[in-house]
Amino acid sequence: GKVWTQPLGFKYAGYELAFDVLTRAASLDKEEIREAIAQTELETIVGKIKFNDQNYSRTPLVGGQWNKGEKWPWEIKITYNDPYPNIPKTGETFSM
Repeated sequence: GKVWTQPLGFKYAGYELAFDVLTRAASLDKEEIREAIAQTELETIVGKIKFNDQNYSRTPLVGGQWNKGEKWPWEIKITYNDPYPNIPKTGETFSM
């Protein structure tokens, strides 16, 4: 295998969102799809997607730092999770 890349989860969540919206719209009519998007409230691999009145949705974001890895030459460790303590830290920040 290969080392994963961070955007992978967000790409997958995009497919989760598309599948959910098209299933609920039950049509390819653009107005039905628009309404289904507006009513979205979906738990995805990157967290909850629910659009506000400005058509914007926030997903949890934590901070990380690259470290010499065990399986791969470099691995990212989560070092900052204050806004989302349910996402565990996997390392501590260090000076480079």
